[in-house]
Amino acid sequence: MSINKEGDGAAEGEYVVTFIWQSDPNSEKAADLFAGKYRVPKTSKFRAKMGTGPTELEPFELAAEPTQAKRFVK
Repeated sequence: MSINKEGDGAAEGEYVVTFIWQSDPNSEKAADLFAGKYRVPKTSKFRAKMGTGPTELEPFELAAEPTQAKRFVK
């Protein structure tokens, strides 16, 4: 988890977690393979609680829309 630059970590506290799975590295032509399901912070059910030291998060269980994912994932 990064806040300002890669590897800088996060301040202690609870965070809302969102996800986007881009079909292409170029965000302008990429589709979200999760079809926006995990993109909106207000509706996200995912949380990450960060302590004062290193924190190991449990895996998040995500599911892609099969029809979207099949178009881009081999």
